[in-house]
Amino acid sequence: MKYTAEQIDATIERASKTYAGRPLTNYMVRKLSILKDLRNRAANKDRDLSPRQVDYLNSLMANFSKEELDKQENWTTEWQTNQSLRERANVISKYYIAQSGWFMDIARKVQDHLSGMGSKEYVPDFHMFHRMTLNEYAEKVWKSHESPTGGRQVNWSAVVLMQRLTDGLIKSEQRA
Repeated sequence: MKYTAEQIDATIERASKTYAGRPLTNYMVRKLSILKDLRNRAANKDRDLSPRQVDYLNSLMANFSKEELDKQENWTTEWQTNQSLRERANVISKYYIAQSGWFMDIARKVQDHLSGMGSKEYVPDFHMFHRMTLNEYAEKVWKSHESPTGGRQVNWSAVVLMQRLTDGLIKSEQRA
């Protein structure tokens, strides 16, 4: 294991403060619960963690690193003051709503907030927001938005279709 018990305990303590008051269904609260469980299992001298459990513990520690917790703690200010972040949220949340698929809950909440229909105090969940806006599909939508057409009159179904066709062609060429 690449972390000491003291490092894990310090991470758990800081993350517990950062996520205090969040619902138990919150994505990172669930991950924190798993980290605590793995820490307790690691303390059990009768049985070592399996290699997969050690790998997962290491990935959880990376999720709760100082840098990541700093970002989380500054997220409310970032959301409220960063106009380009809110523009990206607007464009990408509209894409997901048009697709009626992944990220519908957070996409609708973001759109409600940005349109003035939702709570003025709303701040999207840090991790779900970044999972929605920083993935390969969201990147393609954002690049389309930043293109010379500026994303105007974008047919999201066509964007998805073209992306699927392109992915299929690329995979076909790789097989050949």
